[in-house]
Amino acid sequence: MHPSAPARRTPTPPWLNDAATWVMLCVALMLVLIGIAEPALRLETAWLFEDAVSLADGIGRFFQNGQAALGVFVLFVTGVLPVLKIVAACVMLTALPRESEAAERGAGVLGFLSRWSMTDVFILAVVILVIDGQVLSRANLAAGAYVFAAGVLLSSVAVERIRGRARRALKARVTAHVSAPAIDPRPAAA
Repeated sequence: MHPSAPARRTPTPPWLNDAATWVMLCVALMLVLIGIAEPALRLETAWLFEDAVSLADGIGRFFQNGQAALGVFVLFVTGVLPVLKIVAACVMLTALPRESEAAERGAGVLGFLSRWSMTDVFILAVVILVIDGQVLSRANLAAGAYVFAAGVLLSSVAVERIRGRARRALKARVTAHVSAPAIDPRPAAA
């Protein structure tokens, strides 16, 4: 190749065009995992005893106390759903063509997962209300709850970016289909 000739650019993979979304998803995954492991709740009883409980500890306590159904539910909404949402978003970014029916269905699945992924933050709020209502006890959110909530919210922003891209691709496809000239199948008269 001649030095003055312009260098040929290799096409950028579509997933690399979404670098900001990738960064959001990676950071969100880290925040969610850290938030599960770090103390999310500080419990004080009679101003003498203090306990810090992470989401993972809380799930374990449900199983230890024979409340398996509640443990499974909290495990599902705390561990499985947020991670599943992030994995599904990564699949959307890499594996699905932008203008496909699969991308449209995937965007719907992401929307469904996003709606359920804040359930555990709601559960923490209810737990705090219940504990604060008991005599001589107090509950406060700890750093783990904030880190977890930040991860879930950041993943929701990334998911909305992906869903918006899917909507724009669908709109462009519909617009291109509608504005395409009609072809008359009859032979032209001579």
